[in-house]
Amino acid sequence: MDVLVIYFFNCLVFLLFQVLPSLREKHDEFMLRELVKRWANHKIMVRWLSRFFHYLDRYFIARRSLPPLNEVGLTCFRDLVMQLMMLQ
Repeated sequence: MDVLVIYFFNCLVFLLFQVLPSLREKHDEFMLRELVKRWANHKIMVRWLSRFFHYLDRYFIARRSLPPLNEVGLTCFRDLVMQLMMLQ
């Protein structure tokens, strides 16, 4: 299985089962505060995962002309969480 798919899948699982439920149970200012907190935590997680997979990111992903892991992790949050929150 492709490593990028595994990385993306893990981001999706975390966002679906940890972040979205905590955002859905809050409203107004409390939801916004929770969103800011979760975004900050997600950026830290993505930074550490990118460091952990640095070799992979530099060589394997670059050779295949795929987006960097950092970009995939951040767009994962944007695409999933923000779009689902806009539907509420």
